[in-house]
Amino acid sequence: MTEQTWQQMVMEWRAGTQSARSFAVARGVSATAFGYWVRKLGGRRAQARLEPVAVEKIAARAPALARVVRPTPSARPVMPARVMVMVGRALVAVEPGFDPAHLRDVVRALGELS
Repeated sequence: MTEQTWQQMVMEWRAGTQSARSFAVARGVSATAFGYWVRKLGGRRAQARLEPVAVEKIAARAPALARVVRPTPSARPVMPARVMVMVGRALVAVEPGFDPAHLRDVVRALGELS
């Protein structure tokens, strides 16, 4: 696996509540290898790498939605990556090929709970 794949897995683990061992077993990877990458990437409490993004407000009364504009990477990944979106205290995983209307409804509903 690539370092980027390990980074994604560690980030998903940090967002959850599973132990490192149970997370690794559930994904079919060696718990020892996963532990190595967790330590290498800074443990459970490490902050995710932040990237600057441009934010454009879409609606005035609805929860603020933003379009993320990333700098063009020098090398494109083979497969699009999952994006994690935080709405209030909820963390929503957005998979490649998601339904924008469904995501909009989920974000709106979560915004109403806040």
